[in-house]
Amino acid sequence: AARRIDQARPALDDDSAAAHEHDTLVAGAGLSDPAAVRVLVTEGPERIRDLIALGVEFDRGADGTLVKGLEAAHSYPRVLHAGGDATGSVIEKALVAQLRASGATIVEHAFLVDLVLDDTGRVRGVDLLIADARREAIVADAVILATGGVGQLYAHTTNPPVATGGGIAAAGRLAARPAAPRPEQS
Repeated sequence: AARRIDQARPALDDDSAAAHEHDTLVAGAGLSDPAAVRVLVTEGPERIRDLIALGVEFDRGADGTLVKGLEAAHSYPRVLHAGGDATGSVIEKALVAQLRASGATIVEHAFLVDLVLDDTGRVRGVDLLIADARREAIVADAVILATGGVGQLYAHTTNPPVATGGGIAAAGRLAARPAAPRPEQS
């Protein structure tokens, strides 16, 4: 992995953070949080190195260097892919492999039914429907809702069938609002 990270360094360090920031803000058409964009463009190369160290196999040329594409509003080729057009899947598989190796408890095929509250009204866990067969409440010190998109709310979507907006709905039942709602790419 160290060799592949070292090979990535020149390919990731040849860009300008200022130019990347400008391109991203222009593409965002006023919807991008400038502070978040700044983090993305300044920390992005190191996070890519982290992903490589975790086993993500980004597409590479015959010489072993990262293949970078020029896409959308970018003025410089800086878009990486893995497995061609399967980047999300490749990253997910590598991260899941790391998670499994960590010994963490993993609950698969679970649908968020609702949030579990304590007597003071604070969120203390989740109520899940597992494999469409059984309900299970899991108590936690902290709950982060990262339940996917809302593509299934639309008649036509490329999102997977599980992208039902359940996390947003559960938060909404508590009168909570997503911190950073964005247009849906369906």
